[in-house]
Amino acid sequence: MNTAQAISESAARQAKQARSLAGYREGSATSEHEQAVQEIRQLAEQRKQEVDESYHERIDRLADRYAAILATQTNEFNERSARIPSVMLTGSANYPAEKMARRTDSMMRRYAQQDEQLERTRAAILACGSSISSTQDNAEQLLAEKLARLEARQTEMKQANKKARASNEPAPYESFTLSNNNANMRRIRQRIESIRRHKAAGREEQAGTMPAGEPFTLVQDGEEGYTYFQFDAKPGEATRGTLKRHGFHYSPRLTRWQRKTTGGSACAIRAILAQCQQTTNQNQPETPKEQS
Repeated sequence: MNTAQAISESAARQAKQARSLAGYREGSATSEHEQAVQEIRQLAEQRKQEVDESYHERIDRLADRYAAILATQTNEFNERSARIPSVMLTGSANYPAEKMARRTDSMMRRYAQQDEQLERTRAAILACGSSISSTQDNAEQLLAEKLARLEARQTEMKQANKKARASNEPAPYESFTLSNNNANMRRIRQRIESIRRHKAAGREEQAGTMPAGEPFTLVQDGEEGYTYFQFDAKPGEATRGTLKRHGFHYSPRLTRWQRKTTGGSACAIRAILAQCQQTTNQNQPETPKEQS
């Protein structure tokens, strides 16, 4: 996946002219962006070599997201910079210093926010594959394998402690080590049971209307592991704020507002639907697929 991100050369040129008498080197903003994107894609490819193939698509999406955020940051910074001319170029007479200072503060706050987004995305690339997402197609299998390793480890530690006590030697594993491992085993069993329960629930759809009058389709897909809202058009600011407050985020690729299906998502749905005008269910729950 290699989504092209457009850099506004005109905005970069105008920003340069607002700050300096030196001429703008055409194509330099695009070149700098492409170099940074190439570096993050190289990092992504390196990470793909280290993890299971099931993570590769997510890593590619994260690299694309990084490139998009960086392009937006570059263009917005240049567009705003062009509206903040240097006093050295315009002269101090009648220069609106306070107004320019406010613009500068706003520009830098936005730039810092985007920097944080870039760092989080980069960290997500590096962390991808270190944990098992419940929405992965083979999540149940991966969790079962991890549980088997923990169970084998628990048995080994117990046997080592038993052997040590029989020889009147100190136990090599403290009780808290076994307790922590046992807690991890219990947590993974609960996750496996949760995945199975959600899959058994099948897929359910219902329609409704947001308080602002926007019709939606709500889908709870147990097989996929996601709960999401779909709209015919971009919802208004109030609706977007409601969805964000309840843990939903927009997926440009899937054009929907989604979150993973969990106990928390069920609470969020109830809270949102309590404010909405519900209509009849569009589809009854589908019969879940047989598990092979």
